[in-house]
Amino acid sequence: MKLLEKIAFFLLPLSILFSSLNFIPNRILIILLLFLVFIRVGFFLGLLIKKKWIIVISLLYLLLILFGNRYLSKEAILFLTFPIYLIIYRQSSLSKFLLKKYFILAVLFYSVLLLLFKTIHIISFGFFNFIEQEQWWNQILYKNLTSDLHAHPTYVAMFIIASIVILLGQSFNEKKYFSPVKSIFIQALFLLVLILLVVKISFITINLILATYIIFLIFNKQLMTAAKGLILLLLIGLAIFQIPGVKQRLLNDLQPFQNIHLNVSEENKLLERTALWKA
Repeated sequence: MKLLEKIAFFLLPLSILFSSLNFIPNRILIILLLFLVFIRVGFFLGLLIKKKWIIVISLLYLLLILFGNRYLSKEAILFLTFPIYLIIYRQSSLSKFLLKKYFILAVLFYSVLLLLFKTIHIISFGFFNFIEQEQWWNQILYKNLTSDLHAHPTYVAMFIIASIVILLGQSFNEKKYFSPVKSIFIQALFLLVLILLVVKISFITINLILATYIIFLIFNKQLMTAAKGLILLLLIGLAIFQIPGVKQRLLNDLQPFQNIHLNVSEENKLLERTALWKA
C-alpha cells in the first residue's frame, strides 16, 4: 500500500503538468490518493457519517473532477481542486521529506523530457541545418521549448522554482534529499530550463529567492555557501543578457512599456496595470 502511495505521489505533479495533454491521469490519481487516505484515516469516514454536509461537498468535488471540463476551464478545475490536494498531502502516511523529494524528482523528469524532445527535434532536423536558420535560438525558447508537451512556460517555471526552493532549503537541514554532486547537477538543469523558458516573472522571482537565500546563509555564518550562491546569482544575470534569444525577448517586451506615456493628471488604474503587466 505504501509503495502504491509513493508511486502516486511521484506521478501527481506530473499529472498536473501533463494536464494540458490529458486530464484523465490527474483525476485517476486524485481519486486513488483520496481512497488511500480514507482507508488509512478512519476518523474521516466516521466524520462523513456524522456530518452529512461533508458527503455533499465530497460528491460535488467528485463530479467536478469527473465532469467539470464541460463547463469550466482546466485551470479553473485545478484551482478548485486545491483543497483536495491539501487533504491528500496533509493526511499522507509519507513523511514531508519524501513528499518533497518525489516532487523534485517528478519536476526533474518533466524537465528532462522537455530537453529530450527538443534535442530529438534538432537531431532529426540536422544540427548544422538547424543552426543555419535565422535566429535559430528562438526555436528552443519560451513556447517553442514546451510545444511538444503543449504546456505553458509560466506553469512549468512555477514548478521548477518550487523545486529549486526545496533544494535550497536542504542547506539548513541535516537530512539531504540528494548528495552534493547530484544536487548541483539537478539545480543546474533546473536553471537551464528556467532560462530557456524565458518567463520574465520567473527571472525576478529566482533572483529574489537567491538574494534572500544568500542573506540567510550569511546570518547562519555559512559564508562559503553564500559565496557560491552569489556566484550563481551573477551567472544567471550574465546568462540572461548574453543568450541572444533571451535578451531579445526581454528587450522586445520592455519596448511597449517604454513607449507608454501615462497621463499622470488622470487617475487611470487600468492603464497603469496594463503598463506594469507588459513590463
